[in-house]
Amino acid sequence: MTTPARKRAVSRIQWQTKTTALVVRWSERANVGRAYYDRAKVCALRGDVSGTVLAYETAVMFAPDFAEAFSNLGNLYLQNGRCEEALRAYAKAIRAKPDLAPVYCNLATVLIDLQRCEEAIAASEAALRLAPDLYEAHANLCQAYRRCGRVREALAPALRAAALRPDLAAYLDLGATAHELDAFDIALDAYRRALELDATCAEAHCNLGSVYHSTRSYCEAIAAGEAAIALRPDFALAHCNLAAAYLATGQYDEAIAAGEAAIALRPDFALAHCNLGAAYHATGRYAEAIAAGEAAIVLRPDLALAHCNLGSSLLICGDFVRGWDEYVWLWRVPARRTLPHLDRVPLWHGEAFAGLQLLITADEGFGDAIQLVRYLPAIRARGGRVILEVGAALFPLFADIAGADQLRVLSDFAILADDVDLQVPLSGLPRALATDLSSIPAPIPYLGAQPERVEHWRPRLVSSARLRVGIVWAGNPDHANDRRRSVHLEDFAVLGGIDGIAWFGLQKGRDEQRGPCGSFTLDPLGEEIGDFADTAAILAHLDLVIAVDTAIVHLAGAMGMTIWTLLPFVPDWRWLLGRPDSPWYPTMRLFRQPAPGDWASVFAEVARELRSFKLSRANVPRESHDLDCSVR
Repeated sequence: MTTPARKRAVSRIQWQTKTTALVVRWSERANVGRAYYDRAKVCALRGDVSGTVLAYETAVMFAPDFAEAFSNLGNLYLQNGRCEEALRAYAKAIRAKPDLAPVYCNLATVLIDLQRCEEAIAASEAALRLAPDLYEAHANLCQAYRRCGRVREALAPALRAAALRPDLAAYLDLGATAHELDAFDIALDAYRRALELDATCAEAHCNLGSVYHSTRSYCEAIAAGEAAIALRPDFALAHCNLAAAYLATGQYDEAIAAGEAAIALRPDFALAHCNLGAAYHATGRYAEAIAAGEAAIVLRPDLALAHCNLGSSLLICGDFVRGWDEYVWLWRVPARRTLPHLDRVPLWHGEAFAGLQLLITADEGFGDAIQLVRYLPAIRARGGRVILEVGAALFPLFADIAGADQLRVLSDFAILADDVDLQVPLSGLPRALATDLSSIPAPIPYLGAQPERVEHWRPRLVSSARLRVGIVWAGNPDHANDRRRSVHLEDFAVLGGIDGIAWFGLQKGRDEQRGPCGSFTLDPLGEEIGDFADTAAILAHLDLVIAVDTAIVHLAGAMGMTIWTLLPFVPDWRWLLGRPDSPWYPTMRLFRQPAPGDWASVFAEVARELRSFKLSRANVPRESHDLDCSVR
């Protein structure tokens, strides 16, 4: 620690030095500068930092073109956090001797610390022109590119740095850069190599776990996170990442414990609050989920995932006023950034748009799109021209949909928006129209089957049974909630003992429908279904659909069919809480798990209700069961 007496002595020496410099002849100044340069080296060997700085400062006072002295002085300033002074010292070194590649490299380091990343890129490139194999310059160039958002350009210098010096730091940088680019193979290899060099590196274990999480290798992510924590129990990021991995595998208690541990270590860790909120939501602790989401946003207002998660918790509790504002942050979640025009075309907020073109893009799943196209007529009534972009599988179903002047097909979300004046993703329509529980548009039916397809499917669905019932037991396996919302075909077997029912499998993409299921006889149609227009035509021939939360329940509800939806204990936000009906679909009935994982109770209730439903249909003529679902 520098004492007041020490400071006074240094100041006195500095004054004396400046006074001496005035009387030293010009021809002798270089020699004096060299002498102080040598003195600085001696001070450095003794560990005398203040003496070293003073000696270098004196050296450059006597020899203003002494590049090496300026460079070393800059290094000392940098080591002591005096970045602006380091910047000036490096600039003077370069002026004195423009061919010193390490000085450009050190200058880049300072500029990165000062968040002047474009200048850091220029300094790193200057260093590499002088020394193409300078490791530090490649490493700095990688860092500068990443800091200014030019991540794709960062990969090449990261790879080169690791090739030049395959050490722990290089592999950590390479892994981080590759992970940010979703180059998971490169990232995994980099972190594995880092651990080969140092198996005790907690950061490498933690980052490896993060890559495993991105590749949905959740068990490996948990193992890596636990290894990181074993090495560094106070590693808050590792606890936070472990919470996310536990959450993805349905280990909700463990996720809560890990999230709470991360926050105990770092109370200002926004992502930890976000992950803890998601774990609370997954266990039905919605008030705590909302509080955690709000805490995350206070700490980091731009954390899109926290806003989105908070929106889901608010919406499921019926708070649509606050929920929509938070939920639309979904568009900003990095993993969901599939709409490149979001920052190029003004967002529509529900205002009149006469004389303008509005692009509405399906930004979530098929079911979400089916649910939300109900808004199109109300939007069209506000003037202008409406363009709707949806996935190819929905295109035939929406071919004649009301409220759209033009229908376009999304191609891998490569959306062209140059011909539009305004845009809004489909998921933003409830917010734009200020939807609350009393104002949900429900002009059922708003979708229907094409008559020619209905006739095409008629022979395929002929049955002498009293009821024709379609079932779906699993949704998209890539859906974040699929672990909880999907069941197995054998779960439906309890319904097989009810006679007089013809069962039709509407499941696509899951092979288990081919196998026997006890006395439950199923006619599988999945492989014959081409698109949602085919599905609509099949539904037109059925009396009832029983399904887990998938796109088909939305389609059946939009067509005004009798639809029974089977929900997990913690359902998607749109199904709200505690009610057997849905304000989105008047003909839908909801069967909810009374406890997490309790599908047996759900199917027992369905069996009871199915017997009653069959009796209620006993006197309905067979031919009248076909539903006229044409909507034009």
